[in-house]
Amino acid sequence: MRAIVPVMRGKEGWELSPLFGRSKLFALVEIGEQGYRLLEVVENPFALSPEGSRAQGLAELMRSKGVEAIISTHVGPGGFYLFKQMGIKIYYVEGRMSLEEVVRAFVEGRAREAEGPREHR
Repeated sequence: MRAIVPVMRGKEGWELSPLFGRSKLFALVEIGEQGYRLLEVVENPFALSPEGSRAQGLAELMRSKGVEAIISTHVGPGGFYLFKQMGIKIYYVEGRMSLEEVVRAFVEGRAREAEGPREHR
């Protein structure tokens, strides 16, 4: 499964960004039974765009990268319904963690599939 995670540079590598649509970077990861592989870190050219055009731009970016899932602390309503309509699953995790911890939470079933949008806290 290809998933996208909003990230920022931390002291010891990539960390989960507290932002989603306004995150400057996304990690594109391939998650399988043998673990995960970081495919690339993608710049978000829509981080400063208005919400509606930001969601549409991110949808196109995700489509071009073959994204099947989003793992984040939140996804607002503008993107949530658009991404779900595209067939992209959305999973929420809690707290501050490294990219590796985010993927581990997903693999271990601790990332909950989103039932609705969630605003940034």
